[in-house]
Amino acid sequence: MAKHKVTFSLPERQLANEDVIFHVYEDNSKFGRLRISKGAIEWLPRGHKRPYKMGWKRFEKVIKEYYGHD
Repeated sequence: MAKHKVTFSLPERQLANEDVIFHVYEDNSKFGRLRISKGAIEWLPRGHKRPYKMGWKRFEKVIKEYYGHD
């Protein structure tokens, strides 16, 4: 089973113009980067140049569909 490690950088103030970034590692290799902003969430997998970006309303809809909740 793969071991995951997540690190992050967090601004020292309320989230405004700076995003929160999580660096995700799998078995000590970079797995991807998760960026959270006021307007969206982005996932940038290892080896990709463009992130998958989703607004918060769409993110909520996808999560609810995945877990089967209203």
